[in-house]
Amino acid sequence: MKYYFVINPKAGKENIQGLEEEIKNIFDGLDFTIYYTKEAKDATRYVKDVCDSNKEELRFFACGGDGTINEVASALVNVKHASLVAYPCGSGNDFVRSFKTDFKDLKQFIDKKAKAIDILKVNDFYSINVANIGFDADVNAGVINLKKKMKVEKAYTKSLIKCLFKKFYSEYKVTIDDKEVIEGKFVLFTCSNASFYGGGYKCGPRAKIDDGLIDFCAINKISRLTFVRVVKSYKAGTYFEKVNPKIYVYRKCKKVTIESKNLMSVSLDGEMIFTKKIDVSILSNAVNLVY
Repeated sequence: MKYYFVINPKAGKENIQGLEEEIKNIFDGLDFTIYYTKEAKDATRYVKDVCDSNKEELRFFACGGDGTINEVASALVNVKHASLVAYPCGSGNDFVRSFKTDFKDLKQFIDKKAKAIDILKVNDFYSINVANIGFDADVNAGVINLKKKMKVEKAYTKSLIKCLFKKFYSEYKVTIDDKEVIEGKFVLFTCSNASFYGGGYKCGPRAKIDDGLIDFCAINKISRLTFVRVVKSYKAGTYFEKVNPKIYVYRKCKKVTIESKNLMSVSLDGEMIFTKKIDVSILSNAVNLVY
């Protein structure tokens, strides 16, 4: 087996100090390569190139945040001879929250077997964790711009406050599994493969990474006061038990289409796209993950 460490040097500089030395100590005598990404989408390009030129068994360690994991996973969709390990050293690290594995214990991944998991296909992109649309995606877009000037925590607070004072909801048409149509005003949507996003919000408490289903949640139009009141249970993933079911829609499904007359903010594992329509589908057993 060949091992490749794809490191995003910008994901969390304090978190990757000493990582290269640790890799060299643990993988001494094995066939490994360390690669530092140079720009956005570079990880996807690099991993695709490696997979195309090597047909033996390959293992890629995505060393960074959720965006880095997304980039590596996107290159591994339906690649049978390659597997993914998530090494969380970014600012959010939400994907790994759904597992009990200590992903920073590198030694265990030398021989550990991979298991096939699902991935979301969102238009022409992928999301291994959560695709979210609306209010919280707007917040994330603000954080991306602000964190260049300040720490992530401060950027999140500033962006959240700014979005709370903007229009709080929009009109959408939602089609679930090509048969159930819901039209109305919504605050946000999440399409979950795993359970967590946004720095620990458990939006998909019933999500499973290998059940072949999307966990879709929509928050209907509510007041800002109601939003503040229910956000604690939404973060904890207990809203099934503690929130009025009229506030939300939750479905397990294989396909979701969301349409708007205006551009929607869409966050794919923290990476932003903007569009008026998204088609989300589930690709079963598409990525080999070691966990």
